[in-house]
Amino acid sequence: MANQNKPNCANPYNFQEIVVYTFLGILGFIGLGLGIFTPELSAGVFTGAAMGTAALAGAMGGIVVFGFVLSEAGYKCDKAAKSSTQTVRGVVDGINLSFDSASDWFFPYTAEHDHIELVLDCNDWNQYLFNQKIYKAMCNDDSEKSPIVKCIYKTDKVCYAAKGSMVGAGVGAVAGAVGAAFATGAIIAGCSLIIFCALAILLAFLIGAVITAAAATVGGLIGAGIGEALADDSDLEEISLEIGDVISVTGDGWETQEDILLSMRFVEETGVEGGPSRNGEGAGGKAPYGYDDPLLMGP
Repeated sequence: MANQNKPNCANPYNFQEIVVYTFLGILGFIGLGLGIFTPELSAGVFTGAAMGTAALAGAMGGIVVFGFVLSEAGYKCDKAAKSSTQTVRGVVDGINLSFDSASDWFFPYTAEHDHIELVLDCNDWNQYLFNQKIYKAMCNDDSEKSPIVKCIYKTDKVCYAAKGSMVGAGVGAVAGAVGAAFATGAIIAGCSLIIFCALAILLAFLIGAVITAAAATVGGLIGAGIGEALADDSDLEEISLEIGDVISVTGDGWETQEDILLSMRFVEETGVEGGPSRNGEGAGGKAPYGYDDPLLMGP
């Protein structure tokens, strides 16, 4: 049974490119600001140009952060793009609950829904992946590099936090522009060397970004608090699962990036078939598990 039509391993995210493009964008913006306003600033004229430059730089910093918050939180509670019901089985390789780490509280807009990591039964590869033109997947750390999928259980607390973060970031972007104008406008107006002007513009950019990020965090924490008080637990918190259990999950559909499988969102039903498995490659037969786990093969 080998690995006929086994999906290839893929990593859909490239954070290095994001960092590089953001850095180049910042440099380009500083160059634009210097090109437009340096003649007025070098003449020592404290006009609206200096305040405008600082405000624009602060606004750009806020917009960059707001864009990041939006990319993280904006779609978080939407259903899967391929919204056709799917049912698959596999071995639970990991269980993750929302707001279970410090980073979720510092950056609530990045908090993930409750989810499990499921090593897929190879009998499902053809029907649920290959036949739907999904040829790549994230791979587990086992020796066979088994395809693994994140199965997401909708968590209302995360949805409230996402909405709060977006509202906070929007308010923070405006406040950041105003704060940057007052904090660095005079510095920009008085700088005599281009390098100092560039540093002042960069400072204004950073002020806008920091204020926006702080407002997004505050808004997200307020939203998470409201969600904690008003919302129900996710289905994952209401069922008893262990790492190593063999389960079947039914969800709204696959979330993909081109032909790469990312996740099932959202899980509607979970059935425990057996386990926990002690056939993994970790200590004591625990995770990581593979698609060839005997408990998946049946009698």
